Amino acid sequence: MKRTRNKSRMIVMVIFIAFVFTSPTVQEASIAQFAAVKESVLLQAAPFHLYPIETTYSVAKTIEVVNNGGEGYLMENIVIPPDVRSLNGSNTHFEYTDDSLAMPTQSVQKITALTMTIDNTEVFNIPLNGLPTRTVEDKIITNNGHELWWPGSGDGNDFCSVGACVKVKLNLDPGQSSSFVFTITLTSTAYSWWDSGRVDSRINGIDSGISMDNSGTFDDVSLRDAFGDAQQYRSAKWYDRGVSPVLDSRSLGGWAINAQHEEVIEVANQISQSLPEGETDNAYGYARAAFDYLHKHATYDKQAPIIARSGPECLAAGTGDCDEQTNAFLSLLRVKNLP
Repeated sequence: MKRTRNKSRMIVMVIFIAFVFTSPTVQEASIAQFAAVKESVLLQAAPFHLYPIETTYSVAKTIEVVNNGGEGYLMENIVIPPDVRSLNGSNTHFEYTDDSLAMPTQSVQKITALTMTIDNTEVFNIPLNGLPTRTVEDKIITNNGHELWWPGSGDGNDFCSVGACVKVKLNLDPGQSSSFVFTITLTSTAYSWWDSGRVDSRINGIDSGISMDNSGTFDDVSLRDAFGDAQQYRSAKWYDRGVSPVLDSRSLGGWAINAQHEEVIEVANQISQSLPEGETDNAYGYARAAFDYLHKHATYDKQAPIIARSGPECLAAGTGDCDEQTNAFLSLLRVKNLP
């Protein structure tokens, strides 16, 4: 009798397990719960990478050429990298309306040395930021007849087309070879624009990193930069690709970003309703929730169509590559006039 009862229990257990793995409703709930637990476990168990808070290193670009034809030359324009601060083009992060001192920006990248080595024998120091400039009339001529100068931006081949650059002209006889190495030495400092417990407290920026608590509202965006990027990139629609003959039914062209589409507006309303009470106009809260929505509801499409899906198409499909998910994210932001 005892063995019979054990068999009965086993049969009941097998039937229960079979029910769990065959019932669509239970399957869906179980899989969803398992996915949530799996993501949490993997996030905690995943190996993390250690990066130095500050480090100094060098990077180099090497060009080697051989002239297999008649007499000729090679002209190279190499951009001089600038220093980078935590807010580009500004010495302060925030300006306060209560006469408090503005918060200064901090260094993220500091260029410490620029050198040009030609033919492995002659080394020339380039001034940081290319200043003072050296015009073509005052160019350096190497022992092998090559030319070097850093003129600043301007019109024509003797100047840099964008920003500061170094211009190298290698003059080569038939069969002659030459090379140059442009070396940049820089100090890079870790910085966080995000206030989160997942960021090491020793990293600069975390004390003033953005969060729900210190974020402004949608209306505050207009105060940030009345005539700059904050206003330029707030239009409800952007980049009309036109509707051409359909190459792929998954993408019909049209506006890449479209904050007026019903699909986008519906999702934007869902995101707003998910925010805590009293925070529905919190700019960071909404933007972060929009990002989290896409992370949860949009998979990465490795076989995305040639013409990128628009924001509405990406949301409707629930999938997209990086361009398409960006279209979706920015469409959601534009609903709230966020640039």
